[in-house]
Amino acid sequence: MRKTFFILLFSGSFAIGVFGQQNQKKGKSYVLIEQYKGSNSGQFSYSGEINEKSINNLPEPLRALAAYYSGLGGSECLHDSCNLTIALGLGKQGSDNQIKLISKWFKNDSAAKILILGRCYQPPDGASTFSNYTFLNFRLNGNIVTVNYLLMSYDHGTYYETRGPDKYEIKDKAIVVLKRNIWSDLLGHRN
Repeated sequence: MRKTFFILLFSGSFAIGVFGQQNQKKGKSYVLIEQYKGSNSGQFSYSGEINEKSINNLPEPLRALAAYYSGLGGSECLHDSCNLTIALGLGKQGSDNQIKLISKWFKNDSAAKILILGRCYQPPDGASTFSNYTFLNFRLNGNIVTVNYLLMSYDHGTYYETRGPDKYEIKDKAIVVLKRNIWSDLLGHRN
């Protein structure tokens, strides 16, 4: 029985090692918001935990993408402050720094233009309508960025989920949409 266990353990370790090597070839990952793990098993939270270490290592185009996603969904917002925007070092939600960064990298994006007009406003947690990311992460592979997330939205007593992945291309000092779920969902086209 011990030999069987050892072989299974060894096989599992080998598979994990091979998978890890394959994953490394697929680009660099950045976990911006980690799903809350709570002290009790099975505990779930609609908002995740900010990962400042990962956020501090973002190159500028990914900082712009994070600022953009902070405008599209909440991160434990209170009055005019949202945790993701603060962790990015951009100050309050809709600050001039956030607007400039989004404007610089999303030059021809209709969603960015609407976000900017609304100063990236996110309703505070506990309002009759608000949202929070349960998790948010980026994978950069060459010039392609995959954004994976779970955005939980509350609207007058009803919860909705919006999920990634979304895909973007960093091209000619701009970020271009290849595939985006989040914006169509936020416009009311929920599946």
